[in-house]
Amino acid sequence: VALHNHLGTLVESQEELEAFLERCPGCRLILDTAHLAAAGGDPIAIVRRYAARIEVMHLKDWITTHPEVSLREWPKRGRFCELGAGNIGLDNAEVMHALTAAGWDGWCFVEHDTHLQDPLKDLAISREYLRRAGF
Repeated sequence: VALHNHLGTLVESQEELEAFLERCPGCRLILDTAHLAAAGGDPIAIVRRYAARIEVMHLKDWITTHPEVSLREWPKRGRFCELGAGNIGLDNAEVMHALTAAGWDGWCFVEHDTHLQDPLKDLAISREYLRRAGF
């Protein structure tokens, strides 16, 4: 069993995620970087503390377009975007370096939930972002 942190759920913030992981020590984690960072969390800290429990990584980035909108209405607050194009300070390259440093060797998915152009262009941008980071 693995939990997928997600905006708009009972486990979206850093505090909620860490509380869940502490209360459910046998549960693994599908860590979604943009969902956590968009909720004000720190994916790098989660990786450093819980790398052994990460089953799968979902790498995403996020652009906040309407910061005045509450997280409860997160789809109206912003959108997902290609890696490196976000505006919330999410460093997916550093997340990957922290995973590597922890010896993690699992599946990592680059997720694109939103496209304003041909999805293959977005994916190529994300792939180049990871290539430049050494992956």
